[in-house]
Amino acid sequence: MPSERLTKHRLVQITITLTILLVAFIWRTITHDDVVTLDCVIQPKCSLIVNEKVLTITRKENDEVGYSLYYPIEEPWTITPKENVIKQERNRWLVSEATSEIYIVELGIKIRLLSSKSG
Repeated sequence: MPSERLTKHRLVQITITLTILLVAFIWRTITHDDVVTLDCVIQPKCSLIVNEKVLTITRKENDEVGYSLYYPIEEPWTITPKENVIKQERNRWLVSEATSEIYIVELGIKIRLLSSKSG
């Protein structure tokens, strides 16, 4: 297959495409934030201040198994645990006891759940 001639129109199209890709890459690099990791030792509860709001994590409330996360009602956060969510309510999430990490999507914060140290 013979190669086509590079016309001015095609050269402009290639230049514009490369410029858009370069600008998108630079913008993403400048606006990128590292994930902040917080450790939470649950004995029997742990409270963290996130964006000037209190997030409380407790272990095994009532007859439920797992961790309960309480967060401010006015803050609609998307919480993604490493394992499955057992139950979700308006301002409380119940996650599996096997959960070791929770990620709050809107804030870019990862919370590591650590067992209380016995000994």
